[in-house]
Amino acid sequence: MTQEEILQAVLSIAQEIFEKDTDERDDFFSLGGDSINAVELATRLEELLGEEIDLADLWGSESFHEFAVRLTRDPGRSASHRS
Repeated sequence: MTQEEILQAVLSIAQEIFEKDTDERDDFFSLGGDSINAVELATRLEELLGEEIDLADLWGSESFHEFAVRLTRDPGRSASHRS
């Protein structure tokens, strides 16, 4: 998937989780995100992408756009592939 496709998937899932419109500039935690929401978002993205999502990528991102960039730049995002 392209970065834009991943971003749109993230925004769509986030809109469902938070039950409000989300924007690429939004921050997961400023929307009220917690660990349960993070796991739900990651699990749904994993199903879509077929790869494990490292929650540190979500927690370390200042926006959904940055999160999508991290996912795009890290094709081996599975924790088992990290050193």
